[in-house]
Amino acid sequence: MSLDPVSDIYATASIWGDPTAQGYLNADARDATAPNGKISYTIDHAANNLVGGGPGWSYALGVGFTVTYGFRADSPDTMPSDIGGFSRFSTAQIDQAERALQAWSDVANITFVRVGAGDTGDAAYSNQATILFGDYSTGEAGASAFA
Repeated sequence: MSLDPVSDIYATASIWGDPTAQGYLNADARDATAPNGKISYTIDHAANNLVGGGPGWSYALGVGFTVTYGFRADSPDTMPSDIGGFSRFSTAQIDQAERALQAWSDVANITFVRVGAGDTGDAAYSNQATILFGDYSTGEAGASAFA
């Protein structure tokens, strides 16, 4: 394959010595070592690494899976140190979480089934699902994530 450093600038960034982040943006032909010493995968190679080359939640590649989710009703019994200030997801947070799950469902062959219903009152919340969303107001930034 012949590469033109002018018309294929992004695809040839690692070959032609452009060590900037811009040089690696959308670089289909990369698959080399970046200036920071890390491997810069091709798009196909990166995608294969994301899926691990094997099944995820399902027992076979290409087979969908169902995952339950809910919005935590109560704080868990154990929490990482310095994490506190639990509160239930608000109506807006529930809406955005459901939009995000739908976006994943649209592309990843995962069906998300909610435990609980609505966006207010006790019926909207549950502590019994595979994925539980909760809100915490105290703790070191970036120290924990809950989902």
